[in-house]
Amino acid sequence: MTTTGKQRAPIETTMTIHAPVDAVWEALCTGEGLASWFPLEARVKPGVGGTVFTSWRNEFVFDMPIMAWEPNKHVRWQWGAHEGDAPAPSVVDFYLESKGGDTVLRMVHHGFSADADWDEMYNGTVRGWDFELNSLKT
Repeated sequence: MTTTGKQRAPIETTMTIHAPVDAVWEALCTGEGLASWFPLEARVKPGVGGTVFTSWRNEFVFDMPIMAWEPNKHVRWQWGAHEGDAPAPSVVDFYLESKGGDTVLRMVHHGFSADADWDEMYNGTVRGWDFELNSLKT
C-alpha cells in the first residue's frame, strides 16, 4: 500500500453500555474480558509499555503496544504491530465515562491513509468495529 501522508477521518463511535465503567474497563483491558466479545484468544500485559495480544487463530493475530493507560477512563493501543499489516500502524483509543450507572464509551481509530489503495482496509475496519462493538454492548 502506498501512502501520501494524508490521513482519512478517524473511525469514531460513541455508545452507551448498560454496565458500570469498571465492568467495561475489564472487558477492554483483560484477556478474559476481551475474549468475551472481540477475539477468540486474548492476553493483556497492563499499563503503558504493556501489550494487548489478540488472535482469531488465523492471519488476524495482533500484538499491540499499550500507549496510554488510565484505569476506568482511557486506554490506547497501537494497531498494526504485526508483519503483513498496514505499513504505518494506526491507533485505537477507548474513552470511558460513567453516567448514571451506565458507561459512555467513545472509540476512535485513527491513522488510515487517504490513498485509494487503503479503501478496502478502511471500509473493512469500519464494518469490523460496528460488529465487534455491538458484541461488547450486548
